[in-house]
Amino acid sequence: MPTGPVFAPPHARGLPVAADSEVKVPAAELPPEEQTRLYRRHRKLRLMRGEEPLSFEDWNAARIAGNTAEGTSADRSALDPSGRGLWRRTKLEDIFEDLSSMPDRPADDAIPQLATPGEVGERASNTAETKRVDVSGWAKKLLKEEIKRACASDRSLAFQPGGCRFNGNLRVDAVIGRDTQATPVELGDGKCIVTLPDQSHTLMCGYGFRNCKAHYTVSVLQRPASGAGQAEAFLYVGLVEIDELRSGLLPDYDAFEPHVRISEPQPRPSDEHAAAIRPVLRRLRRSCAYFVRRFERILLQGALMEMKREGRDETASARGSTEAPPS
Repeated sequence: MPTGPVFAPPHARGLPVAADSEVKVPAAELPPEEQTRLYRRHRKLRLMRGEEPLSFEDWNAARIAGNTAEGTSADRSALDPSGRGLWRRTKLEDIFEDLSSMPDRPADDAIPQLATPGEVGERASNTAETKRVDVSGWAKKLLKEEIKRACASDRSLAFQPGGCRFNGNLRVDAVIGRDTQATPVELGDGKCIVTLPDQSHTLMCGYGFRNCKAHYTVSVLQRPASGAGQAEAFLYVGLVEIDELRSGLLPDYDAFEPHVRISEPQPRPSDEHAAAIRPVLRRLRRSCAYFVRRFERILLQGALMEMKREGRDETASARGSTEAPPS
């Protein structure tokens, strides 16, 4: 097996945090607008990693505790680390930092559910006046790029209020791609259609692609039995398979989840590793859902921009209707 970095002596909360991923924690007393900005960053980074964000009250209490003499150096750096927030740094650190710093406009709860592919097809075939725009090529490329950003980790569990179950001898990260030889994300046949509004119909967007396959890599770093020295690194690979990746499911995760299957990691991990990997893969599934929903946001934004170019009614509501336009 390959070897990893040398671990410093363990501290009471688990494995130490890499120095290059630490950020300077602001003073305990912050203006309300700065607290809002930092909490938004916390919330988005956790959602991008498939985790449940802390409530504002718990987050603020943990942030303040990390700035007191009672907080350890690992507490201060691990609540909201810079970049992606995994144990290992990747090429996407700057992208995650940028995404987490930008407010979502509109907010997630203001984005409507997209129409199903069947609803869009019926509209396009039954209404002669409706303009139908096929953006399948653009959408397929964008959807692949978004899913490639999915990731998960057990890093935040080491510092979760209330003492979550955490194996302090291991560090576990999961990402799409990276150490696999295959193309990170593959999409089967499908379409993405936008129907622009007319006098009697609203804007409508829908997409559907079959047989989505995303290759994942799990990296596990294990502390040597002595507690200090060279760590041993293990790599496992597998597939996230989505039988039907389509509009009309999200934001309802319970509707999305049955379509997703995650294969067992290979080679077969030890019982200790398997127990630590399973919850991380569950979060990877949720991370995939987050980035699919982010794709839907961009699709809607592009549809609205196309509507403006067409000079159609900008006040039209969108059925399923909000960063780059289709090209």
